[in-house]
Amino acid sequence: MILVYCEHITNRHRYIFDFIFKDILGSDCILTENPDEFIASGLPKINYSITELSGSLRIKPNPLLSETGVRQQDVMLNLLNAKTIKQFNSLTIDQFPFDPFALSFYLITRYEEYLPFEPDEHGRFRAELSLAYRQNFLRVPLVDVLAHQLKKMLEDRYPGLKIPGQPFRFIPSFDIDIAFAHLGKGWARAGAAWAKLFLKADIKQIKERALTIAGKIADPYDNFDLHLELAKKYGHALLYFVLIGDFSQFDRNTSYKSFRFRDLIIKLSLSAEIGLHPSYRSHLRPEIYEKEKRRLGDLGKFEVSKNRFHFLRLKFPESYRLLISQGISDDYSLGYSTMNGFRASTCTPFLFYDLEKEEITNLRIHPFIFMDSAIIDHLKLNPQDAVTEIRELADQVKMLGGEAIGIWHNYSLSEKGQYKGWQEVMRNVIEQYQYQLQ
Repeated sequence: MILVYCEHITNRHRYIFDFIFKDILGSDCILTENPDEFIASGLPKINYSITELSGSLRIKPNPLLSETGVRQQDVMLNLLNAKTIKQFNSLTIDQFPFDPFALSFYLITRYEEYLPFEPDEHGRFRAELSLAYRQNFLRVPLVDVLAHQLKKMLEDRYPGLKIPGQPFRFIPSFDIDIAFAHLGKGWARAGAAWAKLFLKADIKQIKERALTIAGKIADPYDNFDLHLELAKKYGHALLYFVLIGDFSQFDRNTSYKSFRFRDLIIKLSLSAEIGLHPSYRSHLRPEIYEKEKRRLGDLGKFEVSKNRFHFLRLKFPESYRLLISQGISDDYSLGYSTMNGFRASTCTPFLFYDLEKEEITNLRIHPFIFMDSAIIDHLKLNPQDAVTEIRELADQVKMLGGEAIGIWHNYSLSEKGQYKGWQEVMRNVIEQYQYQLQ
């Protein structure tokens, strides 16, 4: 139990202290505005105020947690640089060049994404704009690093205090953007696909498509049995996010009316958790989202409570408000499409804090740390280097505790063209962390 003194407690104080101590460190935390109660207590204590109070660790607060609304925070953040990050293990709390609680609040609430910015072609916040990228800590779960440094300082200050921390969890997840390369397309789309192949005179693909439809060979995107087999062998829970929207430029999955597609969803739901991968336009359109959520639930006969936005299209705070209104409890969209790392500077799931409403919500956000398409299409890594890349990120989470969530697409495991060798990458990584869920 940790006691924290604040001169005036706000929702921001409650939110970030709960996250640091309960969610990351697994310890109870009590806030008080009563200095006499604080001084008299025999608990391990942090004085988070401008007032001098003896017998406790003291952190001088930045005004951020006492404010409301959103504004530029240049003064606080200019104190942070790569050099100070490397020195964390040798610092004491009084030597911190910034307020770790205010900085953590800024990072996990995605404060900077409420400010005006230049979006990418899909309306998304770009990794290059983030404080973490600009100050070279995107690949570091900085909030968890700070929390564990506070843990060490408190345990050193109060002999006998043992703060447990949280276990490490490696969680493979899959986005089903296109369930099958050739099957379940329907007459119109199948006809268009045939015409395109004949116009290109692509004999190899024509033969593959014909043999697949005739049942002579497996569809190249149908590698779901492999996922399930590896998960069972190495003890992992799987997550699938299913695109089930109407066909459009950016939504090209197998039709939800296909019996083959329906059977796949039911099969996967028996061994894994299924979430919604809502269509491209749905992240700000509740009427579309509601239709697709109901469609997936009816198809699989299960309650839909998990979400990952297609193309990672996400706007703060509107997209998360939409999820809350639709009864979603957990979102897995927070990360970048072009870079790996820690978008919210944490590897610990956290509750969404609505900065405009100054409200702690019940929607839990699970950031991911890598995605196959970022590695293949943007970083241009070969399979061997990809394994190294994933391990460098996951091993940080393993050391600190938390969730190491990765995103795969079944099409990237087809072993065709640029995807040759990527099944072995997945095997290697899933095997590497096989004992972490036991």
